[in-house]
Amino acid sequence: MVILNIVTNKGKQAVSVPDSWAEISFEQFLLIENSWDRKDPVHLFSIITGIDFETLQESQDDYIEETLYRLVSFVFANTPDWDNLTPPKKIMINGRIIAVPSDIGAGTLGQKVMLNTALSTVKDVSQLMIEALCIYLQPLYHGKYDQNKFNEFKQVLMKAPVLDCYAIARFFLLNPINLMKIRQSNFLKPKPMKTKPTKN
Repeated sequence: MVILNIVTNKGKQAVSVPDSWAEISFEQFLLIENSWDRKDPVHLFSIITGIDFETLQESQDDYIEETLYRLVSFVFANTPDWDNLTPPKKIMINGRIIAVPSDIGAGTLGQKVMLNTALSTVKDVSQLMIEALCIYLQPLYHGKYDQNKFNEFKQVLMKAPVLDCYAIARFFLLNPINLMKIRQSNFLKPKPMKTKPTKN
């Protein structure tokens, strides 16, 4: 993380800024994927810092523009090889270390039914990733399966590293057990981020 001091209409703020994909959360990734237009670097900076977009636009900091472009450049220059991420054996979620299942075929009947249902009914890829992670990781996080705690688990899952979450979700969903149930050619392919941000 890089600590950046910026001046906004709310005064001087010290902001933690990710400087690699390893520091991007699952939540930030989903926002980049689903709400960023691939052009506006101010919006991208807002997403990865949590600073309100309007507040950034109204900043009177003379150096923020140059700094902003430099800090968001890793999104384009060091894009992960999403198709070849290796699922970690363990993932840290809200301070808890969870062992990632290496064989989803050994899951319970209930988990298999829930995942099959999600594969058949959920059209949004982001939501499908979340469902798969909840189905297999929530019982490990809370000690037992409890669908009533799915929403609670989703909240803490959003703060976990995207590289881990993405690799694990891809493993769950593109496992040979499920390959025939989804269209892999259009699945889990992040939108291209090759276009460099344009200055307004």
